[in-house]
Amino acid sequence: MLIAWHHSRPKNRAIGLFDDDDAESSINEFKEIIENRVKNQKSFKHKMTPAGPALELIKIGIKVPLAIEEICPKEIWEEANKIGILEKRKNLISIYNFKETGITFDNWISDKIKNKTLLMIATHKPSDKKKFSHLVKTHIEKSTHSFEEIKSLTAILVNKITQH
Repeated sequence: MLIAWHHSRPKNRAIGLFDDDDAESSINEFKEIIENRVKNQKSFKHKMTPAGPALELIKIGIKVPLAIEEICPKEIWEEANKIGILEKRKNLISIYNFKETGITFDNWISDKIKNKTLLMIATHKPSDKKKFSHLVKTHIEKSTHSFEEIKSLTAILVNKITQH
């Protein structure tokens, strides 16, 4: 899914940031918009890299599906859980390529992920992305978190568009 995009007229460049939520169709749509609306444009695609909780999970051997939500601070996830806007991810066994014998998936993943919030992020996803994004927006407005991961992705986009 296209998370953010920017167009710079003086340099005739455009850039888009994508997460893994239906990335291919979003990338194609982005490319079509740029090519159809503005002639002779250079467009750059940047697929989101793991950061925040997603990176923490990868470091312990759990490759969580990567969307913008998975890089949000753990506190956002805890609050989302409290207000009931999370749901269990479907097909966890295939998502995490679980092939162990002699142990249940739940026991296996609980053994790998000791932090309760990281375990929740690995096994749940927002049931309502609009409400989740509103929660993030509220925290940004109140400055309750630094959102360094999102700032870092934004910096990558700015560098990419200004250097090419």
